[in-house]
Amino acid sequence: MVAELGEQRSTWGRTDAIKAMARRLPPGLVATADEARAWIEAGTDAVVAHRQIVRLVAPASVEVPVALCRRDGLATTQRHGGARFTTRTTLALEGSVIEAAGRGREAGRAVASATAIDAAVADRGLGEDQALAVLRVCGGGEALVCLVGPAGAGKTRSVGAARLTWEASGVPVRGLAVSAVAAGVLTEEAGLASDTLAKFLCENAKVDPEPCWRLRKGEAVVLDEASMVASADLATLVAIVEAAQAKVVLVGDHRQLGAVGAGGLFRLLVADTDAAELTDARRFVEPWEAEASLRLRQGDASVVDEYERHGRLVGGDREEMVEAAFASWLGARSAGESVVVLAQDHVTVDALAMRARAVRVAAGEVEATGVAVGAQVAGVGDEVVTTENDRRLLTTGEPGCATGTAGWSSSADTTAPCWWSTPTAGNGWCSPVPTCRRTCASATP
Repeated sequence: MVAELGEQRSTWGRTDAIKAMARRLPPGLVATADEARAWIEAGTDAVVAHRQIVRLVAPASVEVPVALCRRDGLATTQRHGGARFTTRTTLALEGSVIEAAGRGREAGRAVASATAIDAAVADRGLGEDQALAVLRVCGGGEALVCLVGPAGAGKTRSVGAARLTWEASGVPVRGLAVSAVAAGVLTEEAGLASDTLAKFLCENAKVDPEPCWRLRKGEAVVLDEASMVASADLATLVAIVEAAQAKVVLVGDHRQLGAVGAGGLFRLLVADTDAAELTDARRFVEPWEAEASLRLRQGDASVVDEYERHGRLVGGDREEMVEAAFASWLGARSAGESVVVLAQDHVTVDALAMRARAVRVAAGEVEATGVAVGAQVAGVGDEVVTTENDRRLLTTGEPGCATGTAGWSSSADTTAPCWWSTPTAGNGWCSPVPTCRRTCASATP
């Protein structure tokens, strides 16, 4: 269970350990709720006392008087359940990456010429913050550098300029991303040939990788959406890059979605390596939304009023919100737009998906019968979005399936696609999906 907790989160509390222990309670072992609680609490005590577990709280410098302690033995000044824990494995993994970044500060790798940098900045029409970021990434020479910025700041555009710079300077460069969709965006918008990080790590785990997967000395590797990469995968990538005497550029935003498993390493690197940072939000059509997004990113709760003032928030009971989500899908479908519909549980997602499918069946776009998939049915004309890498699966016009890709079960693509999703428990994370014009979230308190 120690390994499971370490794989799921970089740090965790006693409550997380209790949940994991409760899932392990054998059926029929106990007769009463009190016995179950005693078994779970005893198991949790054993877990947090394990020699591989580290409590991330400094010990009290003086003994706390009994009068100032609660019944659980903690001082009244300590928040109940506030202690955080991690594993020695996690600390060692994070430490290895931080040390690698330190060793590579003066490596002088993948350094582009000043002329190439200036030409790429002009060619891409970059803003001042983007130009400074490209100068740092391509001219700094660090073996590991982070490029961070809010949504819509132009990170991909800046990466495109960096690609031009390196190519003009004779530096080989490749792109990696957490999903096939993100890799496709990096390839299309930045002009950078890219693949998934999972595929790259899989190939490099082989005894004798094919030449196309081997890094060359001095090569630049750009990892997009780095905040969504699990710390273990990021550490493996850094080790491969360091062994090849190459350079890795981690691109993302540590204030957006994190990794599904144990993550947080990108956030640590952003602070430790003095990351190149983009500051201006450029992608938004509405000026108010650009400013609001920056406030939201900083955790300014008062910005919610701004979104409500502009009609971006709609409230109601569960039935009303489900109807609103379905109406949003219908509207997007009529307009030929793609839309992501989010709900808080699989039951609601299944109900919405089947309702939408019924509309498409009635329109003659999808066959009524098909293969049972959980509570849903997938037939000819339906769209299937994968959540695991399996390149043995074939789709229309595609060599195989990777995370987040979508394929149609017939060759005709006559309707606007829709992705129905539910956040993963614990993280609130859902698989990356193709760029969509609209997102609709249905949630209840």
